[in-house]
Amino acid sequence: MGFFSFKTSDTDETIWNRHSRHGATPVKMLLPDGHEVIEENYEGYGDFGGLDFYAEVDRANGGDGDRMRGIHLMDVNHNDTAPAGVKAPRFVCVDNPAKWDEVPDSPCCPTQGYF
Repeated sequence: MGFFSFKTSDTDETIWNRHSRHGATPVKMLLPDGHEVIEENYEGYGDFGGLDFYAEVDRANGGDGDRMRGIHLMDVNHNDTAPAGVKAPRFVCVDNPAKWDEVPDSPCCPTQGYF
């Protein structure tokens, strides 16, 4: 499996993973249910603050945390952001106090957080 990443909703900055020449970008992941987690050392594989991004997509859309269903819901081969009607976590800078419903979807990063 290769790297993947996103851009922050508030600054449109790449979330670099720790293997990149930039080093990891500390980031806050906002969940539709109001919870949030901070990731200080992103590995590049979708785990933010101990939560799998795609499992959280599944949970936010009525599932039980099935990562493969979350990938399918995001339709990752065809969309830059979550498709219409699909709830997905959003990313902001660590010091941003915004809530999930106050920021737009976080776009996928074309450089995969590494290149």
